[in-house]
Amino acid sequence: MRIRLFIGLLAISTVAAAQELPLSRHLYREGDVLLKKQVSYPEYAGSDTARFWDFSHVSTVSDEYKVTYNAVSDTSWRATEHRTGYDYLLDDSLLFLSGFGNATTRVDYCPEMLRQVYSPAEGGKTERPFFGRGHYSHRLVMKLAGTAIVSAPVKGTLILPEGDTLRDVLKVEHLKRQVETVYPIGEKDTLTDAELQNRLALFNADSLGMEVATVSWYVPGSRYPVFETVESKGRRYGETYVHFKTAFMYRPEVQYYDLAEDPENEAVKETMRQKEEDTPEMADELGWRYTLVQREGTISLLLEMTEARDVSVTLVDIAGRLRQRIPARSYPEGRHELHLETSSLSSGEYLLVIVSGGEKRTEKLIIH
Repeated sequence: MRIRLFIGLLAISTVAAAQELPLSRHLYREGDVLLKKQVSYPEYAGSDTARFWDFSHVSTVSDEYKVTYNAVSDTSWRATEHRTGYDYLLDDSLLFLSGFGNATTRVDYCPEMLRQVYSPAEGGKTERPFFGRGHYSHRLVMKLAGTAIVSAPVKGTLILPEGDTLRDVLKVEHLKRQVETVYPIGEKDTLTDAELQNRLALFNADSLGMEVATVSWYVPGSRYPVFETVESKGRRYGETYVHFKTAFMYRPEVQYYDLAEDPENEAVKETMRQKEEDTPEMADELGWRYTLVQREGTISLLLEMTEARDVSVTLVDIAGRLRQRIPARSYPEGRHELHLETSSLSSGEYLLVIVSGGEKRTEKLIIH
């Protein structure tokens, strides 16, 4: 089922440094079941500068599978996927991973690993230490020490593999840095807890360091992410190498139509529907559409071409003086991203003129 979510023609948005991720709209719920599938890692994921992420080119790697959420108490949950259970604990507005386990492996964290920050303070990052202890196949002891960092979310535009364009999407980054030691059960510990912590302090030069970056994108009105990327890197004597990179997609329509009633998110979706209805659209026969994204120091034009067309972009001040220009050139069918640097311009009103195939569009902008 292909759904079209919140695409607008002349959407101009000023991106804030951080956006809230309210606990009441994004915390796990008892009985929720999502459909998740692995997709290819998007080597080109758009531009963080423009807050534009294009995943339209990724391909399916594996079949869909279920992710289920069950409440253990009012402040703890278990998520299950691929026969592995992940235990989560809520402390005020912070969500922690307290442990995970399957048929061969069990790890428990104390202190727990930070996983999410709900309604974070504007800007900045939240960082917490964690320490894990567990076993593998009842033969090996594992000890892990690390730090987990959650960055405050930013807002932008995302294009899904099916081609749906989603606006006002929140991107959240989680970074885990850890060191570990493994030794046979019954044998002497290869590193004491204190020695493991010292190794973490020397993370950049350590031969056994590892970091995992998980990035999640949330659509307005959806409790769970719609897309995630995971990149694992190792560090050896200050050098970094990639362990693996992958990505996952959660089918959006499942969150929109198949989950239990969710009044707060329903209200958000209704607001977005109204916003879409109030946004004029270009007729399909014109063969192109665009989204304009304005943020400090940059104006980005996101083009969607249904056929090859010439496009030129000109920025003039209110007196008609030329300030920036992207000369006319032919763009093939597909999506393209153009940028104008505005950091050197004086504050005030400007006109952005976009010309394509004889069609002319003018946007009035205010640059601060």
